[in-house]
Amino acid sequence: MQWFGKSWGAPICDIADQIDTPVGEDCGYCDKLIEAGDIGLRMPFMGDPTGRGYMNTHHECFMRAVIPPEMLDGA
Repeated sequence: MQWFGKSWGAPICDIADQIDTPVGEDCGYCDKLIEAGDIGLRMPFMGDPTGRGYMNTHHECFMRAVIPPEMLDGA
């Protein structure tokens, strides 16, 4: 796993490699492209239909996929 953008203070930002923000590539969770200034992750993805072998995700998209919405939205 790799990360891009500004560190958000998670342990992954200390132990994984930081890469250049993949501007113009798609996010695996939403329909938006990665833009300059975005933060997120690049993970191996063997089922990637593009054949790249990885998936980029915005930080927020990844968090919404693994944490229940009520914990993210402060409810």
